[in-house]
Amino acid sequence: MTWVIEDLSGTKNGSNVDFTISHTPIAESMMIVHSGIRQVRVAVNPTPGEAEYGVSGTAVKMGIAPASGVDLWSRYFY
Repeated sequence: MTWVIEDLSGTKNGSNVDFTISHTPIAESMMIVHSGIRQVRVAVNPTPGEAEYGVSGTAVKMGIAPASGVDLWSRYFY
């Protein structure tokens, strides 16, 4: 197992909710932090406007679209 801390790849513009990570995470090892707030993992499709995220392979869908310049990072094992 390898531990990764990385920024999510994708456009932060206040409307985009689709991002990617470098590797497929081991189940339940992932954590995403958006503007200093840990997000809640849900199945795949987060509720729009909620502090949630879903993961499918290396694709990440956020419930809240991050604005330009905000912190959005992940930590996980793969």
